[in-house]
Amino acid sequence: MIDVLPLALSDDDPAVRAAAVGVLEQTPLNIRVRLAFPMLDDPVREVRIEAARVLAEVPAGELSTVQRTSLEGTLQEYITAQQASAERPEAQTNLGNLYASQGKEELAVAAYHTAIAIDQRYVPAYVNLADFYRSLGKELEAEKTLRQAASIIPKSAAAQHALGLSLVRQNVTTQPLKNCDRQRL
Repeated sequence: MIDVLPLALSDDDPAVRAAAVGVLEQTPLNIRVRLAFPMLDDPVREVRIEAARVLAEVPAGELSTVQRTSLEGTLQEYITAQQASAERPEAQTNLGNLYASQGKEELAVAAYHTAIAIDQRYVPAYVNLADFYRSLGKELEAEKTLRQAASIIPKSAAAQHALGLSLVRQNVTTQPLKNCDRQRL
């Protein structure tokens, strides 16, 4: 995979370049930095903001001043693009994911809650918020969030699956779930 990424990143088609940048999210940070930073200067906005998104979690201390400045400018471009659709839960969830990757807890939680307020049936907002809580060691908050989703959208496989994983992480596996809106087991 790593061998073909440079080819895809230099493809004439911007959609191919953007997809290749997205794949970099699954690579180690050193490879991500080496291959994604040049994409911040791509002539196509979609490619630039995808590069900024995958580089958002790189610790600022690991970047040169020039890299940090370039990244900050393109991250602002990404934020502006999401804010242009701020009335959509997808945009708010994208902002929540960005802020979560940067460790901006209050902004991330606020964006996820805004997504839920816009559309309480938008499952990805709940699942991403719960995953962020999990990453912070707040598993009970994650469970509470997922129970809320499961009670509002009881047929959501994603909400049920994420709730099951939360319960397993808490070693709550001795009783079967009969109904997700009941209180904690």
